[in-house]
Amino acid sequence: MQKAVLFIVVSVLIIFASGCNSNVRVHGQIQFDDGTPLTCGTVVFDDGMQAARGDLDSEGNYRLGGEYKNDGVPPGNYKVYIIGACQTVTTGESAPSPDAGSTKKPVSLKGKGAPRMRVTPLIHSRFTSRDKTDLSCEVTGSTREVNFTVERAEP
Repeated sequence: MQKAVLFIVVSVLIIFASGCNSNVRVHGQIQFDDGTPLTCGTVVFDDGMQAARGDLDSEGNYRLGGEYKNDGVPPGNYKVYIIGACQTVTTGESAPSPDAGSTKKPVSLKGKGAPRMRVTPLIHSRFTSRDKTDLSCEVTGSTREVNFTVERAEP
């Protein structure tokens, strides 16, 4: 009888303890000061030991968790930053054609050279790494929606 009671007590404690550490599915939106959404990049919640990531959609929404049982982020304090928030622009200029005496065969440049591409950041650099960011979030068992406002990159 005592073994059965001990087994039940231990089982309840294990179930309770595992429920306290359940991951939380967090979602939200990233937008600029003027209310327009940031539509590309990846939001990262980083507690210094592990990180959870969620891609931004065309309306600036992200989601951490929701695809698998117990995914999301564990409760705790997180620094939040955004990676890959940039756009690629064709400048219209052409890269130089390969030297005529070169033995390397160019890949479909057709003698004009390839167009130059320029990558332009969309957000201020202080939101792009764990060390620089001032965005943070405390995730608790009741946390579900977390929205952030970021500044545009300086021209």
